[in-house]
Amino acid sequence: MFDTLISHRAAPKCLFDTFTEYLATAEKYGIERYPLYEWTKAMIEIPAKREEYLKNFAVYVDDCEVYAEATADALETALQPLVGCGLIARIIKHNTNPANNPQPPEWRAMTEPGDEPTFARRHRSDLRNALARQPDNVSNTALAKSTSS
Repeated sequence: MFDTLISHRAAPKCLFDTFTEYLATAEKYGIERYPLYEWTKAMIEIPAKREEYLKNFAVYVDDCEVYAEATADALETALQPLVGCGLIARIIKHNTNPANNPQPPEWRAMTEPGDEPTFARRHRSDLRNALARQPDNVSNTALAKSTSS
């Protein structure tokens, strides 16, 4: 797997690590400048979410999280034979162009159905705005680590 990633100038990054780095950066420079701070912090504090984020990886190419669709397609093609062999459970490509993907789903309450904290309503629109600023025709690739060993 790593030879394949290296040949595409790619590297995996654990989503949990990405989230904790976001939180650390926000705390260093002021959380008011990071609209998804509260949501991110709340998500990694939920045990099931924390476990999920520790098993999922984003693939960066040339140290970039978002890259050309052709690059994502080539990477997916190269990694596809590894799906189901014990290292990779599935590969998911995300098209970051808002015209080509659905809006973020409505907040699923952390505690009770219908119990949506104010910050979740506010930051859902911030996420939509951030996605709208992404360049056209871009993708990233995510790997889900296999739970079977």
